[in-house]
Amino acid sequence: MTAPPGVEMHGPHREHVDGDPLPDDPRVVMPFNGMSPSGDAEAEVVYANYGSPADFDKLKQMNVDVRGKIVIVRYGENFRGVKAFVAQERGAAGVIIYSDPKDDGYYRGDAIPMARGVQPAASSADRSDSCFSSPATQPRQA
Repeated sequence: MTAPPGVEMHGPHREHVDGDPLPDDPRVVMPFNGMSPSGDAEAEVVYANYGSPADFDKLKQMNVDVRGKIVIVRYGENFRGVKAFVAQERGAAGVIIYSDPKDDGYYRGDAIPMARGVQPAASSADRSDSCFSSPATQPRQA
């Protein structure tokens, strides 16, 4: 970030867990969400379920305004790019997408790295993108 002058970025830091050699391994890629702008955001947080248009409509019906707020949503039900797009469209300052263990984790069965495991481990993190590549994220025609 080059502007405004004097702004200091506070990006992600490697997590250090005693006895785990991987956090210091330079081959391990830090979690990231490509196609997302870098920056710091501080605001009130609003929970928006899966971040679908219907979820945001429900918040509006409940008189919950997401403008200028950080929206926290669960992975699943729709593409993460849709979640970010709809939040941006509704005026949110930022989005946090998290994996709910009930949807994607130990609650659903054995977790990786178990030999039979198919669910991500409790400490796993996504490395992906929030590209607006879905037809649902294309500009709406009037």
